[in-house]
This record gives sequence, C-alpha cells and structure tokens, in this order.
Amino acid sequence: MNQKTENNITQVLGIIAKIFIRCLAFSAFILMVWFIWLLTCGDFGYEYYSIWFELTKKEFFLANLYGMSILKLLSLTFFLLPWISIKLVLNNLYKTLTPHS
Repeated sequence: MNQKTENNITQVLGIIAKIFIRCLAFSAFILMVWFIWLLTCGDFGYEYYSIWFELTKKEFFLANLYGMSILKLLSLTFFLLPWISIKLVLNNLYKTLTPHS
C-alpha cells in the first residue's frame, strides 16, 4: 500500500469514528430527555396512553424502563464498540507508520 492510500484510509476511518461517537452522544441525549420526561411528566404520559391501551401504572413505567434499557444496549453495541474498534485500528496503523527511534 502506498502512502496516499494509507492516508486516505486513516482519514475515512477517522471520519467514521467521529460519526459513531456523535451518534453515541445523540442517543445518550435521547436517553436523558426520556428519563427526565418520565420523572416529570410520567403521570401525564400514563394518563394519555392508558386511554389507548389498558395498562397499569406499573406496566407503563416498566415498558418505558425496558425501552430505555434496549436503547442503551443498542447504542453501546452499535456506536461505542465500533468506535473503540476503529480507534484501536487507527492506533495500530499509527504505530506501524511511525518510525521507531
């Protein structure tokens, strides 16, 4: 591989890593907003959705907590782990490209 190709690969991987970390930050923001909404407006949400679905208050809050847990696991799996992998690859590329003294 020539130097230009290696530079292009590292630039593309760097851009993809930035996209993944921003997606992780955005999903963390969504989780915080969801949690704050559940704390402050949970009763209103329960009353609103209990008209459509026959849910107990416990089932409503459990469904929200399950949804938050699933979002957290998916964002860690699909955003954090690929970001870590790309950073490790970039670190390895950097070590192989720099001359040792």
